Amino acid sequence: MYLEFFHRWRLGFLFMCIAGILLPFFGFLALSPYSWLKDFVFSIPNRSLRHYHAGDVIPVYRSMPSTSSSQPWTLSSSRKTKDAKNVRALPSPVVSPTVRTSRDSSKGIFVSDLQHPSSTSPPQIPLSVSFPSKSADCEPCDISVGQWILDGDHYPLYQPSSCPYVDQAFRCQDNGRPDSHYLKWRWKPKDCDLERFDARRLLEKLRGKRMVFAGDSLVRNQWESMLCLLREGLTNKDHMFEIKGSQITKGKGNYAFRFPDYNATVEFHRSHFLVAEGKQVDHENNKSRPILHIDTIHSTSKKWLNADILVFTTGHWWNHGKTAKGKDYFQESDVVYKILPVMEAFRRAMNTWASWIDENLNRRQTKVFFAGYSPRHFIGGEWDSGGRCDKETAPILEESQLTGYPDKMLVIQDIVQRMKHPVQILNVTHLSEFRKDAHPSMYGESPRENLSDKSPHQDCSHWCLPGLPDIWNEVLYAYI
Repeated sequence: MYLEFFHRWRLGFLFMCIAGILLPFFGFLALSPYSWLKDFVFSIPNRSLRHYHAGDVIPVYRSMPSTSSSQPWTLSSSRKTKDAKNVRALPSPVVSPTVRTSRDSSKGIFVSDLQHPSSTSPPQIPLSVSFPSKSADCEPCDISVGQWILDGDHYPLYQPSSCPYVDQAFRCQDNGRPDSHYLKWRWKPKDCDLERFDARRLLEKLRGKRMVFAGDSLVRNQWESMLCLLREGLTNKDHMFEIKGSQITKGKGNYAFRFPDYNATVEFHRSHFLVAEGKQVDHENNKSRPILHIDTIHSTSKKWLNADILVFTTGHWWNHGKTAKGKDYFQESDVVYKILPVMEAFRRAMNTWASWIDENLNRRQTKVFFAGYSPRHFIGGEWDSGGRCDKETAPILEESQLTGYPDKMLVIQDIVQRMKHPVQILNVTHLSEFRKDAHPSMYGESPRENLSDKSPHQDCSHWCLPGLPDIWNEVLYAYI
């Protein structure tokens, strides 16, 4: 009996010694800064970008000739991962971006941010961020690199005069434009096909949701296109209405169209600069002058709250006289700058917008898009000095004839990559630059007798509907 007791006591003492050695060892590993040691012991799997799952959004970067940066630029995205099969390796970028994920036990892992490891490095210019392929065998596709193809069998996506929600200024066919080939062009990305817009499918995705377009008249151009496209998916075309009964006119800047069959709304809220416009009053001389509060978000921002899809743009108003000159116009706090370069003012205003997005929107609820700068095609002057485009009846066919990438888009991309809330840039700038034929030109007004070549103020900034904004919405549809 004494021998058995001694044997058990000896085994117990041995186990206590082993535990006394192992517990401090594993405690040291838990607190150790030497990550290679922990990786060796615990075999932590590699979490580099090569382990995305099939169907995830993977950015594709493409540098433009005008940039000297050698760093890849990355953009935030948010998409649920699929099952673990069909995992494929992707080409490594020059510098691997950092991936931060957040876990929701009911929804799996989300890829929430793609950020450049050095926030101070200037970004390269991505021609686009790819949309997810539908097959594990398909490479991600850069939708902005491609060509325009004449496709009269499938375009336009709705007939001229068929949609009652198009502003008179965009009704080019109704206003007497004689040619119609500009309606029949389809954008063909180089390495894939852009999915044809399916109105009923998008309406289902919008069921119970709000889609909001906010910005200048170019995003209004896109919003009117979206109304017409969605209308094509309704069995009863009358089952959509403006909630206040308002008619679409240039003078009004806030609209909300209801689709009662889907409990959805598609809205437009005008904000030329996305920041607040105001006036400075000179009480002594009883005069006032306009100013732009570049540190204050626009008052319509309250309409942006709780939207499920937000599409922003701004740009053209920053080219106009007093804005472009930057003299006695830009204000921060109580200071009106005697002179402030317009690009610096634009950067500060966009930082104000970005801060508002980060602080006020729920990243799990709201998808945010920023539509790329829309190019203009004035020949022989500007909009107020005899510029025209009415003789243009075909797209530019040679890419060498295009101008450089807009500086404003460089600013937007630099800001977006630093934001906490994921923002997807709709890079429609490049594909739109080919379409010098798609503007209203002299057909932005109702037909008149004896139209003269001297007709003033041709519109070579906006776009005819049906027309190019329908393609922008096909790009948006690919992301949604």
